[in-house]
Amino acid sequence: MRLAGLACYPVKSLGGVIADTVTLTSLGLDGDRRWAVIGADGTVLTQRQFARMAAIRALPGAGGSLRLHARTGIIDIAPPVGEHGRAEAIVWGTRVDTALAAPEASAFLSGLLDTEARLVRLDREDARRCGTAPSGSTEYTSLADSLPVLVTTTGSLAALGSLLAQAGLDAVPMDRFRANLIVEHDTPWAEHGWRGLRIGAAELRLAHPCERCQVPTIDQHTGEVDPRSAAARGLLRVLAGAAGIGRKMVFGVNAVPVASTCPATLHVGERVTVTG
Repeated sequence: MRLAGLACYPVKSLGGVIADTVTLTSLGLDGDRRWAVIGADGTVLTQRQFARMAAIRALPGAGGSLRLHARTGIIDIAPPVGEHGRAEAIVWGTRVDTALAAPEASAFLSGLLDTEARLVRLDREDARRCGTAPSGSTEYTSLADSLPVLVTTTGSLAALGSLLAQAGLDAVPMDRFRANLIVEHDTPWAEHGWRGLRIGAAELRLAHPCERCQVPTIDQHTGEVDPRSAAARGLLRVLAGAAGIGRKMVFGVNAVPVASTCPATLHVGERVTVTG
């Protein structure tokens, strides 16, 4: 098996970047989901409520800085170190201490989303504990929904595409699933049985399949839900039955780096070995 792709999403639910090389840290890919957008009550805003977030591209810069690209303009944001205050970001009920970005960043996002929005950054590696991390892996996670890394395979995407075609629906690209590590592997759903992976010097423990919401129905370039509502519902129905895990919609597997093997550099094309 080979590593077919790497993707990093600096701001939770915003557009990300494709990379050929990236550093794996104990919190996941370096810079991945270290920022988030929160609403007036602190709850993290996502594409589940604001599909248009997908069309705002977030690019990491030097020293932890950030550049946001939108149709209406570009803004560069310095990493906050507390000078703008702090805020609790609520991720699936968990309150996480974060640093507020400059007010102009919040104004930029509020205008794009037509709601009160504040940009925050996770500036402490021990701010949020993993809730379901496998034994031997890192204790902490980023602002991701669950665990720090999401692994998918080319075989599962191909199988999903075939099922969609049988249902008279178009295939969907891998970016709909916002995975970090894409593994080239022909057997669909094999990843559900893996317990660990080795990629170069890095090791990861795989925890559980990733449950899905409506985000796979959103075009990750335009930020628009598939205008054919029947097609969107059809995709979700196919997902619910594709992997044979009850009635749950799953695609990909959540994983956690083994802290003792981090940091480690990952390269597209290098060998991936199942370790359990």
